[in-house]
Amino acid sequence: MASSPGARKRAFDNALSLVDAERDFPQNVFRRPEQYRFLFFETEYIFVKAFVGIARAFLEVDHGEVVCLLNLWRLERNYERTAIYIDRDMDDSTYWAALWEGTIEEQWISSFGERFVCCSDSGTWAMYCERSEDFSAIAIRSDDVPAFQEPLKLMRARPCKEAFDGYYSKIPTNEELTRFRLEIAKHYPGPA
Repeated sequence: MASSPGARKRAFDNALSLVDAERDFPQNVFRRPEQYRFLFFETEYIFVKAFVGIARAFLEVDHGEVVCLLNLWRLERNYERTAIYIDRDMDDSTYWAALWEGTIEEQWISSFGERFVCCSDSGTWAMYCERSEDFSAIAIRSDDVPAFQEPLKLMRARPCKEAFDGYYSKIPTNEELTRFRLEIAKHYPGPA
């Protein structure tokens, strides 16, 4: 079922209302952070064909109609195309084509300095991503976390320390990266 214009507008509005576009990592970018539980996943999960299946899994749980992937960087600069909408009718190839659309400067797949927010028309969760960072954050309303276990598994989303320790144990680290990780952990506390 294709998404309605009203659902797309709700998803777009949720993206703008759930994230403070004036903030970036390592700050907590989510508005009303006390209402959410934060998990982290590798940024590349958003920029692969399989993300369509992940988005659909989130829609199944939250009974949403559409997921909006909003490019904040392009929105701030008044680009014509600032969002990609994923509904139950979109397939992997269509999503992949949307990421690669246009000239090299226009392609989202090569947008390494840009920032994104992703959420559905339900507004129960939101993802924030900076293409220049290895990890992205997902905020899910605290009471709703158990219901989202399946889509979270698909993304390998984990609490901050667990996500960082597992990923960075495989690569060399430095003082700047260590400071950044500590700041992230401070702004995105784990479960009480």
